[in-house]
Amino acid sequence: MPAAKPAAPKITVIGVGGAGGNLAALLARAPWPGIRCVAVDTSWRALQMRAGVETFLLGRPVLGGLSAGGDPKQGRAAAEASEAELPALVAGAEVVFLLAGLGGGTGSGAAPVIARAARAAGAWVVAIVAMPLEMEGSRRRRQAILALSRLRDEADITIPLDNQTLLEKGDAGQTVPQLLSAANERLANVVAAWWRLLALPGLMQLDLGALRTATAGRAVECQLAAAEAAGDNRTFEVWSQLSQQLGAGQAGEWQKWGFMVVGVAGGEDLLPADLEWLSAQLRQQAPQAHLVWGVACDPALRGRLLVTLMASTLAGREVEPVTPAEAPAAEAPPRPAPADESEAQSFLPPAAPRPPARIVPPPPEVPPEKARQHFRKQGGRVRGKRAGAEQVMLPLEVVSKGRFDKSDPTIRDGEDLDVPTYIRRGVKLN
Repeated sequence: MPAAKPAAPKITVIGVGGAGGNLAALLARAPWPGIRCVAVDTSWRALQMRAGVETFLLGRPVLGGLSAGGDPKQGRAAAEASEAELPALVAGAEVVFLLAGLGGGTGSGAAPVIARAARAAGAWVVAIVAMPLEMEGSRRRRQAILALSRLRDEADITIPLDNQTLLEKGDAGQTVPQLLSAANERLANVVAAWWRLLALPGLMQLDLGALRTATAGRAVECQLAAAEAAGDNRTFEVWSQLSQQLGAGQAGEWQKWGFMVVGVAGGEDLLPADLEWLSAQLRQQAPQAHLVWGVACDPALRGRLLVTLMASTLAGREVEPVTPAEAPAAEAPPRPAPADESEAQSFLPPAAPRPPARIVPPPPEVPPEKARQHFRKQGGRVRGKRAGAEQVMLPLEVVSKGRFDKSDPTIRDGEDLDVPTYIRRGVKLN
């Protein structure tokens, strides 16, 4: 009897925050059997708008069903307040796809906490996140970068997608709804590619054990390339698209990749020769890379070829692997809400120190009479000079200090700092 094909892993998609919740609701309507979609948010009102998808409210004791207000500290505190309930959210899942838009409050703050809980429950976690547009401001950008760093430490694989590239490569007449739709479609396509590799039967089913081994204890961040073509030359066209996206032909560009997940999807007319040719190109461009293959067959893709390539250097910082038997390390409790806006931004990285000013302000003007009085106090002597040297007064124009003319002098160590240094120290000027 032929060996039975391995069962597809149980997959759970968790959309965190506004952008993640929209994607979870969108994917819940996709014809993908065996996939569970959950929208997670701190806002009760936002969850009521997620029709047709399972919902989960974060941090009711902390925020009382309100939004995080764009503050990642509030989003993180809400997730930690619900941490005891998170294992039930991911119970039974072998693979968890975490979807979020970074830069705001809930996605940035809660996503790393949920990723940690999913890994502790035994799931393999892939975080697919969207980075903010430049027009959204530097504060959201800094919050997104910090959240990405934290998420990279908690998830097995992190795939950041920069929405700014969609804006720059889009048509000049592209509307805002079209831009947002394109961003959602790109994230959905990444999840669809993973689902095809993990769930659909094919020549090579993606080996989840190999993925776990390759990414265990590493902060893996992947660069994504996706290509699709149809017709007799589809294999060559797909490779041409992948080469442009990942920089093939540029000196040393492919040499940095140490780990690649190669997902191929095609119809029943997919030929082994196509796979062998693609493999030869990859091995030639990146001979040192560890390749993990997945090949799925879908009758609806007859005459078409879809290839998704996720490449990583595997040079990320080593992190302590989390096993189901281990409890996550306790973290410092969140600080209480600040009273002013300046303290509210303490979540952000400290600003770089400003360089010293290159323009030195001129010394304050001193009336001649005041300068002569100070000189007489010194007994007519010039410190540090040989006897007989005289202080020469330059014919400077007397400028009034206005309303500060009658102010008290600034005295330090017995010296009037309002008097120029060359007069106080008796420096002879030519």
